[in-house]
Amino acid sequence: MKNKDMSKEIDRVIEFLDEINTVPRQSRHMEQIQPWLIEWGKSHGLEVETDEVRNVLYRVPATPGYENAPILILQGHMDMVCEKRPEVEHNFQKDPVISWRDGDWLKAKGTTLGADNGVALAMFFDLLTDPEAEHPPLEVLMTTDEETGLTGALNLQPGFLKGKILLNLDSEDEGRFTLGCAGGRDTDLFLPVEKETLPAGFKVFELKVGGLAGGHSGVDIHTGRANANVLLVRILREAVDSFEGARTGGLKGGRAHNAIPREAVGLLAVKEEYCGALEDFAARAQKILKDEYTPIEPNLFVSVTPLEPAACAGELFSAECSSRILDALRLIPHGVKAMSTRVEGMVDTSMNFAALATEENE
Repeated sequence: MKNKDMSKEIDRVIEFLDEINTVPRQSRHMEQIQPWLIEWGKSHGLEVETDEVRNVLYRVPATPGYENAPILILQGHMDMVCEKRPEVEHNFQKDPVISWRDGDWLKAKGTTLGADNGVALAMFFDLLTDPEAEHPPLEVLMTTDEETGLTGALNLQPGFLKGKILLNLDSEDEGRFTLGCAGGRDTDLFLPVEKETLPAGFKVFELKVGGLAGGHSGVDIHTGRANANVLLVRILREAVDSFEGARTGGLKGGRAHNAIPREAVGLLAVKEEYCGALEDFAARAQKILKDEYTPIEPNLFVSVTPLEPAACAGELFSAECSSRILDALRLIPHGVKAMSTRVEGMVDTSMNFAALATEENE
């Protein structure tokens, strides 16, 4: 392989990533990216195969001199985690992801970038369009729905791949080979709720926790970042204890099972006599939490916003139900539970309180 100008190579990879990011590829919505990848391969003269779970495979002949080398499998996944800042209007099933450069960093405008694992696809495209590349026979495998259960990888059928050597390009540490990955299991907890209308003499507020760093629960869980769901439940539990008769409802936080929630909201209804104390309560909660999470969460905030009674219609829990639900949610574990005893610094077991939602009766 001839020496390469790496700055030009990086530029080419970024150009391909920008091209890939024009195609929606939210996990469990492969209906646009999969046909696009098929067409890309065919338009570049590659042998293309697919399977029942929409995996895409390019079979690439060896370059001269490498015909007798073992087949090398290069693997990445086509889906991405779709997260955005609360104030950003973005439909991940329709809108492209727009990137921009901030010095040496490539960032997206208010959304996740999709470098996980779009960079792998971009590197494949760079390799496959490089006239000077030298390589053995390749099987370039792009799997589906990695972020929501490894669907594509788990449903690979015998015989689909011929090679016995595989390089997975879904690691973020430059210059390192990764020997393992974070596995996952979802646990869904459903709690019955009793709802009521706003009692006479009560005012309702929205309590919000936000400004958090968030992150990937398989990569950042050990960094001590705050979980908005955990903090919201903690503050609401304190509020219900502090203000006689207070109740909650309309709990909501988190979007993806493998993302640490950065924002969560809930209703808080209190007697009119306590309304004047709520701002001080929120300010005190914010100070305590910022002190706890300094310097990890510099933008953490806690806010209370008055709402019209109609805003809590069909959402407000009874007082007894509020206490019971908050007690149960406080018991949900989050964070690192065990570190590896064999690999220094590696998380062995962790949990992520990923999503919180209120529906009709649960």
